Amino acid sequence: MARPYTCEQVWSLAATSSDVFTIDYTDLLSSGETLSAVSGTVTAGGISYTLGVTVPTGITAGAAAINSGSVTVNGVTIATSKAVQVRLSTNGATVGRRCSIVVAVSTSAGNVLPVEAVLEIIG
Repeated sequence: MARPYTCEQVWSLAATSSDVFTIDYTDLLSSGETLSAVSGTVTAGGISYTLGVTVPTGITAGAAAINSGSVTVNGVTIATSKAVQVRLSTNGATVGRRCSIVVAVSTSAGNVLPVEAVLEIIG
């Protein structure tokens, strides 16, 4: 898979909790392009890609979903089919640990867009 785009925001999650996180793909999409899948396998440019959420040991990801309606995060409204939401849970992960979460999706234009977010475990 291509090197993932990096989220500007660092997410934080308490050592024994869970929360829903949102990745906004708007700036990575062309005009009229939308997200089409966040699970399964697709072929783009002759290369096979596995879509979904990749998390390290100690972090659990629920089923990721493309937003079916507009969603507002940190005061920014994200249009339908331009973001992915996923619930992440920790199981007593070490406080202070930073780890990489990668979410790979396909688009209506046949592109595959992996995005990497940093998750920090807090006390």
